[in-house]
Amino acid sequence: MTEDDRAGPLVPDLPSQTDTSDGPAPEAIHGNGPSSGLVRQFFDHDFVSTPFVIVLQIVTLGIWPVHYMKQLTDWLNNAQPDQARSVLPPAISPEFMAANFVFAYTNAFATLLSLSDAENLSYYVFGSLISIIAFALHVVWAFKLRASLHHLWHSTFGQSGLLSSFLTFVLGVIYLNFKILGLKAQNGPAPRA
Repeated sequence: MTEDDRAGPLVPDLPSQTDTSDGPAPEAIHGNGPSSGLVRQFFDHDFVSTPFVIVLQIVTLGIWPVHYMKQLTDWLNNAQPDQARSVLPPAISPEFMAANFVFAYTNAFATLLSLSDAENLSYYVFGSLISIIAFALHVVWAFKLRASLHHLWHSTFGQSGLLSSFLTFVLGVIYLNFKILGLKAQNGPAPRA
């Protein structure tokens, strides 16, 4: 055994447990672990840039983020290890996603209705109620996506605590997209604009 052989890590395919960076090293994502291919598969998708998420959320009155969250949900479900998929029920049911779509579209309609007649109190009350429900559903879905991301990352690299609860609550899919792009930055192509 030469001196160069002894200088390397004992298990080169595993990420360091003392690493405090925001994400794994690029070689960890391309490693040979049981879930590394699933993470690579997840990062191979076309994520949009965070400014684009913000613009589309404003322009579409909150409709586009629901479609994007559905896409993220499907990608994360496909990226979970087989043993987790067979044991755990889907964290985000189709009925829950359908409720999000219904309230997102209704919220956009209620916003336009309120803007058409700003002095109408019934439009304002209706819009406010729908907006609160749509926001609550959006936050719950964002936390479910956060849990799926944590599970995927923990099952692959043994790391946890990557995503802030507070920022997930305040920014929802904007924050999640920003963090996903940060984790992908060392691994994949640039996001499409």
